[in-house]
Amino acid sequence: MKKALGEIKKHLLTAISYMLPLVVASGLLIAVGNLMGGEVVTDLSKMTVPSAFTSLGVLGMGLLPSFIGGYISYSIADRPGIAPGFLMGQIASFLGAGFLGGMIGGFVAGYIALAIRKYVKVPKWAEALMPMMIIPTLTAMIGGLLMYFVLGGPITAMTNGLNNFVTGLDQSQKTLYGFIIGWNYRTRSNQSISCYGTSNWCNFWMVVIKSIEEENLYSSRRRCNQSCIPNGIMYDF
Repeated sequence: MKKALGEIKKHLLTAISYMLPLVVASGLLIAVGNLMGGEVVTDLSKMTVPSAFTSLGVLGMGLLPSFIGGYISYSIADRPGIAPGFLMGQIASFLGAGFLGGMIGGFVAGYIALAIRKYVKVPKWAEALMPMMIIPTLTAMIGGLLMYFVLGGPITAMTNGLNNFVTGLDQSQKTLYGFIIGWNYRTRSNQSISCYGTSNWCNFWMVVIKSIEEENLYSSRRRCNQSCIPNGIMYDF
């Protein structure tokens, strides 16, 4: 049992090490874009530089289920597991299962691919096709059916429950939650929980920054109106 848990932990940490640059880059793009007044834009004609940063960061965050699924599967089954792992992450995104769905889908795809490589025998002429066609295709078919019809519903319900719990926290609880995540992140064994907390931690600080900006804007407007009223001039911001 201890050995199995160690293997799961190893695969999870391998995937997280590949995924963290995406989390950091996407989170910073969202933060910089929001600070510059950007927003998520789907129409290219309305795109600005700040909105480009924000939109790109959101697109990057949307890849998290695929990244975690693909690289968990890669850690388990090597290259034949990459494609089906990414596909399991796409299914998780489609079902709304999020990061948790991508993680479970990655383990499902990885162990299916590993089992096919060990137990499925093919003629000698087809051995070269195993890593690039047979294993990925069979794994994607089996894993996809499991995710769509067996695992997807329960995982989505768990993800929604976790999201509702986090979003239901008040501001002080979110602050405490963020500091706990940051403290636990110091050790490699706790990197797994940091991924879910990153987005909420960034969201918390964006709320603080926006509040400061609004207060500064209100103060500037008040000072300007007070100085301009005697001259008969009123500025509208």
